[in-house]
Amino acid sequence: MHDDDATRRATAWPELAARPALEGYRHQGQAHRRAEVRVGLPWQAGLAALSWVGLGAIVLAHGLGLGRSPVDDTQRELITGSLGPDIVASTVHRGGGSLSVLIGVAVLILAALLALGQGWTRTVLASLGGGIVLILALAGRWETLPAMLLLIVGAVLPLAPRAHRYFAA
Repeated sequence: MHDDDATRRATAWPELAARPALEGYRHQGQAHRRAEVRVGLPWQAGLAALSWVGLGAIVLAHGLGLGRSPVDDTQRELITGSLGPDIVASTVHRGGGSLSVLIGVAVLILAALLALGQGWTRTVLASLGGGIVLILALAGRWETLPAMLLLIVGAVLPLAPRAHRYFAA
């Protein structure tokens, strides 16, 4: 601040005279603008990151074959007897495979980057999330509905003004 500004401030507001000048403002001619300062993680960004972690966990569970209800022996024998052993053996599904595990790990890493303020991950995560929901729906998995909810939360909350400023800083 200039000396005349400090004198004027001391006479106009004595309680502010003891405080140092406001940090974060830069003088540019007559115009003052606030310097960009990154604040703590907004709740919208935190909840979005948590929803992406949940979606990544769902994809990992799908890839590892967790969450499938086991078929008991009487049902298997009944189906094998009516359709034949070749048909039943070709339709056995033990999980989504290594690609689902890889996608799940990628979503978890991108969710961590999102929580750290990397705004570019919003687009990548939304694209991956749409593909994940589509794959789960085509597989007929019950996890499709929670995945859709997590996709909506994870894609919409980062668009809030406070979260948008956090990612832009």
